[in-house]
Amino acid sequence: MGFLRVAASSNYGVEMYPPGVIFLLISVSCFTWAILRYDLLHPFSIGASIAHEMRSPLASIRLYSEEIAKNLPALCEGYKSAVATGSHSGSISPQSLERLTAIPQKIRSLVRQTNVNVDIFLAITYSGP
Repeated sequence: MGFLRVAASSNYGVEMYPPGVIFLLISVSCFTWAILRYDLLHPFSIGASIAHEMRSPLASIRLYSEEIAKNLPALCEGYKSAVATGSHSGSISPQSLERLTAIPQKIRSLVRQTNVNVDIFLAITYSGP
């Protein structure tokens, strides 16, 4: 029982180590009860959780791509103007600039395709009421 005895100052005045073990045991027990009680191991429940975890970052990516699409043309025009006036050396090729302006639309298209794939995944896991 020596491993349970630790200096009281490092355990919030409690001799049992660590006091958080009780919290962890209770929380794991609560999670287990909820999983069993609400049938969260059902494939659709798991699929819905996965879909949520995928769609949240996808929504952020879509919003960022829209912001880039809104501001990138002005940045590219400013760059072209700076190269034309000689205030910048022009290290980006015109072909790269054209490809760069197409990237936000490609990102939005990939986000849409991924959301469709998530919908298909959910449809496959759904077994009906």
